[in-house]
Amino acid sequence: MFDISKLVESGAISEDVQKSIQEAWDSKIKENKETVGAELREEFAKRYEHDKGNMIEAIDKMMSEKLSEEISKFIEDRKALAQEKIAYKENVGAHSAKLQEFVLTKLSEELKELHGDRKGVHSNFGKMEEFVVNALAKEIKEFHEDKKGVVETKVKLVAEAKAQMAKLKEAFIQKSAKVVESAVNKKLAEELSTLKALVVEDNEINQLVIKEQLREVGLPSEVAVNGVEAVDKVKHSLAEKTPYAMIFMDCHMPVMGGLEATQKIRALGEQTKDVPIIALTANVLTGDKEKCLKSGMNDFISKPVGVSRLKECVFRHLSKQLQGRTTALKDPA
Repeated sequence: MFDISKLVESGAISEDVQKSIQEAWDSKIKENKETVGAELREEFAKRYEHDKGNMIEAIDKMMSEKLSEEISKFIEDRKALAQEKIAYKENVGAHSAKLQEFVLTKLSEELKELHGDRKGVHSNFGKMEEFVVNALAKEIKEFHEDKKGVVETKVKLVAEAKAQMAKLKEAFIQKSAKVVESAVNKKLAEELSTLKALVVEDNEINQLVIKEQLREVGLPSEVAVNGVEAVDKVKHSLAEKTPYAMIFMDCHMPVMGGLEATQKIRALGEQTKDVPIIALTANVLTGDKEKCLKSGMNDFISKPVGVSRLKECVFRHLSKQLQGRTTALKDPA
């Protein structure tokens, strides 16, 4: 900090001039801190977008390579099956030739026997015909059974390979999702820690509960016990250039209720026009909802407040405010 006390002691400047110089110096330091902070957040957002794009590109490339490998294996398996079918047909052809040779030999023997014994010609011819038919039927049956077995085995292997690939893909996606989710949660915590909320509630127990729930979400908060104090705190925060990012307003309080306080906060000007004001009410009737919205509130939460409902409300409304700093917030729950 700039020390000009020596100048005052020497009588070179008055205390009023000293005070003016000191205030100007402090204001300039605060302005420079805000400018540097904004530049750092913008740089972090750019790096975050770049890293996220690289991660998604790497995931797509890995999945494409895995799928291409699986398709190549499947094509090779089909080629192998086709070669096996050709070999099997050639084998069947060879067996058919042997069968034909055997049949012809038998036919020759039978014909000789027929010439030798005309009386048994009809009986021997029937036996020969039955033998040929049975032999051919047996070969055909074995061929179809072998073919069916090969196809079924191949189909089973392909199905098992696809199932295994699906499991690997799912495991990879889940692992990648956890990595991305962890990075997003860390970024959300950093962003929320730079904001603050105002809890307007006259009940001390409700104050403690809501403040603790907001702390779990990662959003710091302050408390006002009635509408008058809430309006004063909002005015003070605007004067200090540390406005509230979100206001949780009890509808029924002494001194000034939540509906009137909301109207007065909205009337403060452009800086409070878009601040999310959430009603805290035990009444969930349609008429009460309309009164809250008509007074200038954006949403409402029924008492007792649930942490999941509060969390969802915070992320849904604050995503608009943080959209210019980083990507839109998503509830990580």
